[in-house]
Amino acid sequence: ALLLGSVDENLNYVIAIANILLLTIVTPLTASLATLWIDWRLGLVMLLIFPLLVPFYYWRRPAMRRQMQTLGEAHQRLSGDIVEFAQGMMILRTCGSDADKSRALLAHFNALENLQTRTHRQGAGATMLIASVVELGLQVVVLSGIVWVVTGTLNLAFLIAAVAMIMRFAEPMAMFISYTSVVELIASALQRIEQFMA
Repeated sequence: ALLLGSVDENLNYVIAIANILLLTIVTPLTASLATLWIDWRLGLVMLLIFPLLVPFYYWRRPAMRRQMQTLGEAHQRLSGDIVEFAQGMMILRTCGSDADKSRALLAHFNALENLQTRTHRQGAGATMLIASVVELGLQVVVLSGIVWVVTGTLNLAFLIAAVAMIMRFAEPMAMFISYTSVVELIASALQRIEQFMA
């Protein structure tokens, strides 16, 4: 039942993440194409932001995968310890060693908390770098539009419409950046389930 629950839970996570990934790809692409229709120069600059993110993602992915695999294994060990503790509670109380086992379990919780904190801190810098690339790219789009409005080659109404499209572009990209680590965590969990089933 525990394995079936884990598989079902992971499958639901995968479906939710797939929906989020679809949202983070389709919405910015649609916003870029709409901006391309408004003004080809602004749309082209927005479309160039996508290729800028690919090297950063692949640079971050191996370290993130290792971190998520370590984190997933720690969760798995702790889950096993909790089940073992709960099932053996009567025997532990009879032997008078329930306090020792609960201290060991508390130590496992603390170790997991430290691992989660370290993993979050290690990934925060890379996430901020990727988010900065997206934001700087969008700033370049807006600044280019302002320059073109000032020089008279772009209508102000088009720039306002493009800024509305940029807002639709930025929100899903920020979601995508924060969910890439969740995708890696799910991938490592599914990999462990496949190894268990083999």
